[in-house]
Amino acid sequence: MQNEAEQKAFAAAEKALRGQTGSMPIDFVSIEAAQWPDASMGWPEPGRSYAQVLTEGYRVRARSAGKLFECRVAGDHVRCRVIKG
Repeated sequence: MQNEAEQKAFAAAEKALRGQTGSMPIDFVSIEAAQWPDASMGWPEPGRSYAQVLTEGYRVRARSAGKLFECRVAGDHVRCRVIKG
């Protein structure tokens, strides 16, 4: 059973993934608490600067459309990438 913070992380990840997968089913694989050294959540983009603060959140993995996605969720910020497929 998930706690409220994990449920919010799943909901945020699902909303972000809908933009990449459309109406394809999303199967959540895992969720784990995470901490990143800055606000990029471990995925900095070239040319951007990020607050250099410890950022706590969740790493959510899901399968959809034949791909494995990882979403990183910290508060209202969500970033998702295809990590396999």
